[in-house]
Amino acid sequence: MTRIATIDVGTNTALLLIADVGDGRLEIVREVDRYVRLGQGVDANRRLAPEAVARVVAALADFKAVADDLGAETVVIGATSASRDAGNLDELMEQVRALGLDYRVISGKEEALWTFRAACSAYPDLGTVCVVDIGGGSTEVVVGRADAEEPRRVSVDIGSVRLTERCFPDLPPSPEAIEAAEAMASDAFARLSVDPALPLLGSSGTVRVLGALAQPGEPTAPVSAETVRVWRDKLLGLSAAEVLALNPDLLSGRADVYAAGVLILDAFMQRFGFEAIHPSPRGLRHGLALRWMGA
Repeated sequence: MTRIATIDVGTNTALLLIADVGDGRLEIVREVDRYVRLGQGVDANRRLAPEAVARVVAALADFKAVADDLGAETVVIGATSASRDAGNLDELMEQVRALGLDYRVISGKEEALWTFRAACSAYPDLGTVCVVDIGGGSTEVVVGRADAEEPRRVSVDIGSVRLTERCFPDLPPSPEAIEAAEAMASDAFARLSVDPALPLLGSSGTVRVLGALAQPGEPTAPVSAETVRVWRDKLLGLSAAEVLALNPDLLSGRADVYAAGVLILDAFMQRFGFEAIHPSPRGLRHGLALRWMGA
């Protein structure tokens, strides 16, 4: 077994995994989540804000210290939507290199593939599945078997931070703002075709948090489409402070964008007719570890 550290740098979060990998196994040692909002203003400006860069660099420095303390032999970074969209990414990469880390931006299709592999690894007996991963800047949809070399996958530019910045300047949003957000979500999924008879897995924080909010004590149990819609309507009627008050431990760092994430999930499930979604405890950071192990 080899101990490695993987870091998923997303639009809203930076997620660390310390794991022992080998012999086809992945054993989790430590997981750390930080809310860095790297995508602050990126959708509108195509540039990383200086304060967002500072937050990410600070988080990565802390993660490197954790990895060193726990004896990780290598650190692998996979950066996603906000990093793909930013025209001034070099400013961030230079500071990350100064920490002794390699900041690698992965494509939307790479993100989709390794998120899929990770989500399926928590449900190895389901056969062909659909995995949806709702991030801050993009949403990945993948269909296939866990062992498929090339599952059908797509990444679309809609996520909780992007949708909030475009449609929800005020919370709770107005009916007109909600209508605009629904139209944006519908357009994003318009070119997809998915069989609703397949098991649906959700690998993002949006789905995991919803499972914990809606089903205390059974956070990984399937969440029905009806429950998703009830929570969508509830969240869209609250301010960011009121969303946070529902569960500060779960919603700190995402309260202002969480309603948009659940709206995207609801739009996806309603469009294709899925009756329930299984929250997967694994996401891209676990997929990066699986990729490293395979290589």
